[in-house]
Amino acid sequence: MNRVKKYFGAIAIASVLSLSTAPEAADALSVTRLPYALNSGAVPQIEVSPHWGLALSFLQTGERIQQWRVGDISRIVIDTDAPLPQSSGGQVAKDEGLGANILFLRMLSHRLDMDLRLPSSASRSNRMPLTISTVDAAGRQRTYLFELVLGAPTDVGMIEIVHPQPAAPSRQFSARPAPPSSIPAANNPPISPELGAAMERAVSNGLLVRDGEAWRKTHQVAQYLSEGSSIEEAATQAGIAPSFVQRIFGN
Repeated sequence: MNRVKKYFGAIAIASVLSLSTAPEAADALSVTRLPYALNSGAVPQIEVSPHWGLALSFLQTGERIQQWRVGDISRIVIDTDAPLPQSSGGQVAKDEGLGANILFLRMLSHRLDMDLRLPSSASRSNRMPLTISTVDAAGRQRTYLFELVLGAPTDVGMIEIVHPQPAAPSRQFSARPAPPSSIPAANNPPISPELGAAMERAVSNGLLVRDGEAWRKTHQVAQYLSEGSSIEEAATQAGIAPSFVQRIFGN
């Protein structure tokens, strides 16, 4: 542990010398929102580009980051926009008002020599867990778990964490209602089975919450796609980030 602490203080200097500088990158960064359904059991993936850093924001939820843990600190630099409470013996000190809203992640091009002695299988993988502990204005503590995917070809520069809105109660007129993506209605026309299946997978993976705002906008995108629009055009018409739609429907 002392050896880890010794090297951790040099991360900022090492990162300047060893940040990935791949020559080809997208022209502009994008911002997307990630609906995180607490207690759903789903672990969202977060892609980290080799070309630039990624900001993970909790401003929309009003929570303050108290603590973070990552699977391999020798491969990624993490910083926050404000100091975090000190921890002792695994317990975070209750310093009122302390905590950050934004976590910054930056992938390194070469692993730092920190002698972590991780299993070889972990060293070869480009995936690792990221755990973030937060507290809201009422003092409620929450824990978020993500799967980082390092070196992914993404143009996302910031992800805003949001809590899905609870679904409004709806009346059912059938003894065995069909899934929402296939219920024909005046304001919810049916979509193709392929697009409906993609939305169901997004619900299972925690990217969408059925009948939430993001779900409704994504359903609109599916309708526009069924009419021949491109993902970019459909996302613009529905008022949702194209990069988020791309994760759900692909090419």
